Formats: sequence, C-alpha cells, structure tokens
Amino acid sequence: MKKIFVIIFTLLMFLGCSIQKGTFILDNPTDTAIKTKVDGKEYNLGAGEYEKLVLKPGKHTLTDAYGKELSFIVYADSSGGVINPSRSNYIYVSMAYAAEGAGDSFRPAGEDVILDGLKYEGPFGMTDDLIIDKNLRNWKYDIHTPFPEKIYTSDRNSKGNIFTKIFTQKEFLDFMTEMGVQGIPADEEEMKKTAEVPAAPEYKVPPFKNPDVKKYAEEMVALDKAYATAEKAGEQKKIMSEYKKAWKNYVQASMKDNSDLELLNELKFNNLGRGVLITE
Repeated sequence: MKKIFVIIFTLLMFLGCSIQKGTFILDNPTDTAIKTKVDGKEYNLGAGEYEKLVLKPGKHTLTDAYGKELSFIVYADSSGGVINPSRSNYIYVSMAYAAEGAGDSFRPAGEDVILDGLKYEGPFGMTDDLIIDKNLRNWKYDIHTPFPEKIYTSDRNSKGNIFTKIFTQKEFLDFMTEMGVQGIPADEEEMKKTAEVPAAPEYKVPPFKNPDVKKYAEEMVALDKAYATAEKAGEQKKIMSEYKKAWKNYVQASMKDNSDLELLNELKFNNLGRGVLITE
C-alpha cells in the first residue's frame, strides 16, 4: 500500500483559527464514562465527551481515570494540549495543502502506526501520554475539529503548506475509512517495536574541546534542570531569557573554530520548550 500524501487545492485568503494559550481539552475518547479530577475539581465525562480548561502557569494536580494522582507544571508559553486521563491512543496526521501543480513540493513526514494489530501507512504519529503537549507537536487542528476542505491564504506567492491534526483513535479510523485506506496485518517485529518503552532522558554534555562552548553548554543544561521545577510564570520567563542568551553565546563560541562541529547536535534538552511537564 502506498503512503498517503493527500493534496487539497488552495485559494487566496487565509482565515486562521485561534485558541487561547493554555487551553487544554480534557477528553474521554472511550466508550464508557470516566471520572477524573483537575486541581481537586471532579469531572464526570460520558463516552466521547470532553471539557475545555484554561490552566494558568504554575503547578496543578490531576487524578486520572484509574485514581492515580499526579502533579504537573504548566508553563507561561504553553500552547495547551490534550489531557488524556484514560491513557488512550491519539494519532497525529500531517496533511499537505498545495496550489494546483505544486503538490510534488510538499511531502508530509511521519511514521506508520499500528492499531489492534493492523498497520496504517502514512505521515502519522501516535501517543498515549497522560498530557499531550501541543508545544512539542504543534498541531494546528485539535481533536473534534476536522481538516478543512480548503485553506485560504492572502500570500499570492504561497504554493502550499503542511498542517497537522490530532485525532482520537476512533476519529482516525473513521478518517481512514473516509479516505478509503485499510490497515494491513503487522508482523511480529513491527509489533515489538511499537511496544518498546523509550529510555529515560539523561543529562549529558558532549566532550567539547572549546572551553567556551563547554561552559555555555553546561549553563544551558543547568537551566534545563531548573526549568523542570519552575512553578511561577516570572521564574519560567527568566529561565527562558537566560537560556536564549546562553544559546547565542554557545553558537558564537562554536563558530570561532571547527573543533566541535560534529558534537553540537548531541546536546539535548529534556524540559526547555515544553508547555507542560508532569512532575509526579
């Protein structure tokens, strides 16, 4: 089966949809009712029901559908996301929108997904995170919001773009049926890969030769650690401001010689850039 790269033609006027920053969809995509709590307030969600919550920066609590209570931090620059108390599967789909004749220039990236033993091939991604952070994936269209048939843009030079939507599993399967796509049986190796649990992230500064590069890298790692416990908006913004300065110095120091070029991409961060973080 060929991978799906759907092209829908565009017109000339873009009408963007906006949503308040820090808005989370508390969702129950299952076929049964669930009970959950956010900051001590109980929510009884029937099958397929959801609530929209605006959460301020700071520390919050969540009790999932199984009675487990956790803490999480919402950051000042959070774009919101989906709160998934039932730990259900959600699927990302990337869609190319292009002007007539420009379709070959836009190829959505992604991976095949496996659901109930069936593999669906296409520009997809899947998660069952308790809180699905929109900052990390940056989808344009939320669950319960369909892909539009057309995209309008005021930029006469635009030939197209790629947008991502997040689906519940049921929405995704309905969408596949609508697109005429059927899953194919996944083999054992593919099933094992799907079941793998990602390793816990580690803090590691590569062995930089340039002392200035190493110094600024260590500064950013320290800021990344501090960000994980920053509960107040002012503190969060201060850390991000300091990070931007350290990053600029890091880049400038690395440009003075070529000794560390191969190591620059090995510096990873666990928390900076997130909109929400579960602290438990």
